[in-house]
Amino acid sequence: MTIYELPSLIALLFKLVLLTYAARSNIKNSLARVFLVLLIALSLFNLVEFGGLSYYADHGFNQDIANALGFTYVALLIPTLALLLHLSLVLSFDQSSLEQRGLIKLLYVPVIPLECLLLFTDKLILGFKPFLYTILRDPGSWYFLFESYAVLYLGAGVVNLIYGARRSRATLARTRNRLWLLGLAPMALLFIYLIVANHFGGGDRRPRLRQPNHAARSRHSALSGSVCRRAADGVGGRGSAHD
Repeated sequence: MTIYELPSLIALLFKLVLLTYAARSNIKNSLARVFLVLLIALSLFNLVEFGGLSYYADHGFNQDIANALGFTYVALLIPTLALLLHLSLVLSFDQSSLEQRGLIKLLYVPVIPLECLLLFTDKLILGFKPFLYTILRDPGSWYFLFESYAVLYLGAGVVNLIYGARRSRATLARTRNRLWLLGLAPMALLFIYLIVANHFGGGDRRPRLRQPNHAARSRHSALSGSVCRRAADGVGGRGSAHD
């Protein structure tokens, strides 16, 4: 194992502990269920990342491995974005009113078309190419659909959490929103910035999946573990406005 694989392994172990904690919790409301599914999705991300880095350390990337890792990563990312927006809505608004209006179901409408375009056509992404420690994406003619979806869902999720953290409601509910905002906002804003900069910035505009440096990954693992652990305590706590 190299130093580059360690942060992925630590993040995966953090999420597996949280997953066990959430699965054993006696609280089985809608918020707890969304949190559990989201943890599973994020654990799969870390598993793919750890597996890819391990393979790279031993064999390096080739075309087939780059395609396998790239398509798996994006295929996981599409529903995860919908889960994040779902979670932000459940944290910030009354769940029953959302379900009555059918808003929760509408969140997942774009997922299946995007997955079909990704996995069965070359409209979304033509393929992936290895480049040193990076996997480069070769976007298809309809790649803007994925970019629009990602920016809209991440931006809406952050706005929902800001609203939930500021509105007058139970203290526990506001605290949960603030913790999730602390964990989600930096990642969401960075992701949105990279998409926008890819279109309007200078230099090399080829989209890519970068492997972050070791120090940044370690800080992110520590922050994510702390925020998710405290958020999990909030999910399982008493006095929730959404229980």
